[in-house]
Amino acid sequence: MSVEQQKCPNCAGGLAFDPTQQKLVCAHCDAAFAIPAPGGPSAPNVEVLTWELPKTGWAPEEAAGMLVYACASCGGQIVGNQTSGATSCPYCGNPVVVAGQFAGGLRPDLVVPFQQTKQAAIDTLQRHYQRKKLLPKSFKTANYLNEVKGMYVPTWLFDFDVAASADYSAQREIRTSIKDVAGQAKTNVETQHYRLERAATVTFDAIPVDGSSRMPDDIMESVAPFDVTKSTQFNTSYLTGFLADRYDVDAEASKPRAVQRMTTTTESLLLGTTSSYSSVRAESKNIQIRRARVLYSLLPVWILSTTWNKQRYTFAMNGQTGKFVGNLPTDRGLFWKWFFGLFFVTALIGCGASLAYVSSLTPTAEQGLPIWPWIVTAILALLVALIPTLVWQGQLKTVHLQAEAKDNVRKGSFQVTHTRDHYLRSTNKIT
Repeated sequence: MSVEQQKCPNCAGGLAFDPTQQKLVCAHCDAAFAIPAPGGPSAPNVEVLTWELPKTGWAPEEAAGMLVYACASCGGQIVGNQTSGATSCPYCGNPVVVAGQFAGGLRPDLVVPFQQTKQAAIDTLQRHYQRKKLLPKSFKTANYLNEVKGMYVPTWLFDFDVAASADYSAQREIRTSIKDVAGQAKTNVETQHYRLERAATVTFDAIPVDGSSRMPDDIMESVAPFDVTKSTQFNTSYLTGFLADRYDVDAEASKPRAVQRMTTTTESLLLGTTSSYSSVRAESKNIQIRRARVLYSLLPVWILSTTWNKQRYTFAMNGQTGKFVGNLPTDRGLFWKWFFGLFFVTALIGCGASLAYVSSLTPTAEQGLPIWPWIVTAILALLVALIPTLVWQGQLKTVHLQAEAKDNVRKGSFQVTHTRDHYLRSTNKIT
């Protein structure tokens, strides 16, 4: 298997892709060169979801999946596993590309080039620590950066044209002020019952599903979206200076995740057409995929690893947009300090107001003094203490699996094709 080394035509030094200039730059003479054109015309492969990729499993005897590559610059040997696509020589530091792994059936359809630099990732990490009230103070000072890697993550991009329909049972409440026979104010609640019919079409573009088992799915979904309209035809020149994996989770195995996010989003969009009702329950739903295709892509992500208190923390930045995610630890002491501080301050103010109010009342022999002001004070103090601390704790957790794919809905593609509201009956209740 040959190793492709990008060489500078001026000084024969190693070339690496520069995200800022979007060119190949020589590390020795700083010369910049445009990305060479592909070897021949080609179009992205378009497959339906039932298409299966060729099996690429490795035989057990193949050295437990390890491969040895030779650096074209210094002749050193580079060791990598079966999913390593691009790495740097550990001896001379020159970037090399294992071109053979990206040929034939394993060749990506497109690549989204890096737009963000390594220094931008490091600077964003420092900003990520700011304005976090519950972050341990020692985390900023004792936490140290292990490594920063620019990685192209293999990702399947799913497109769908969808037709959906649903039936709902719905209620709408109409409240009217009335007086009873004794002249006391009452409220008549009229509940109108309906059966709703909805149908619509919608198009999804490039729902991403991570094709690497080594990249956590929640991180990859959290750094999305990527602007795939700014992608380019795959060229190994974009990989120089970065790591890259080839997929080890194929399109067929990735399909359920894409369909799940598409389905959840479609159901949410349909439900949004019933917002004029006070309560809605789905009775039946039907989603049909009229057209589907999948593309194999490489998406840019900066991976940053840090260590604090002997624990490893992983952060990620979208190499195109700069979106940054990564979970941070919570200082439990600070959490309870803020909680009880807010609780007691609010309770003290509330108790003073309640005492003043109760003191102004004249107790009756039958009822005595009311206790509701104290109950309201306790509930208010609890809410004032709990809500901010939970919000601050949530700011430390930015990595989540994404339930929907609304970022991937093509603009203007959601079209309601059928809507009908059947009035059934009304019920009345006086309160």
